[in-house]
Amino acid sequence: MRGSARYISCGLVVFIIFSTIFGTVYEMISRCRAANEFPVIGKLVDIGGRRIQLDCRGAGRPTVVFESSLDLNGSLSWSAIHDQIAKTTRACAYSRAGIMWSDPSERAQNGKTIAEDLHLTLLNADEKAPYVLVGHSLGERQPK
Repeated sequence: MRGSARYISCGLVVFIIFSTIFGTVYEMISRCRAANEFPVIGKLVDIGGRRIQLDCRGAGRPTVVFESSLDLNGSLSWSAIHDQIAKTTRACAYSRAGIMWSDPSERAQNGKTIAEDLHLTLLNADEKAPYVLVGHSLGERQPK
């Protein structure tokens, strides 16, 4: 009985190691493939060691900045109206840290850190104020 338990245990350990290696390699290949098949929309803006995806279109003032909700669509949340707004003024949609093409942040994502990231993104991308911030769902600030 002990011998078969030992074989089962060894087989299980080998299976776990193989699965981990296979999963890691598969994820790396999938990330490279996704990067090739789905290039960044707009540009990646360096904000001090991390990059935030920013998609600005059109010209004029004020610059409309679109803030998405807590979904994982990031700047793509605004694809239905982005071009329409860009016909009359500058329109920028972005993806928060860790969403879509934006690099993740080690800091907790709360209102303060999200606002700091957005400020640095607009500043480093040389986007000019004044800004009109447009949010939906949890991208909006609710009055108290």
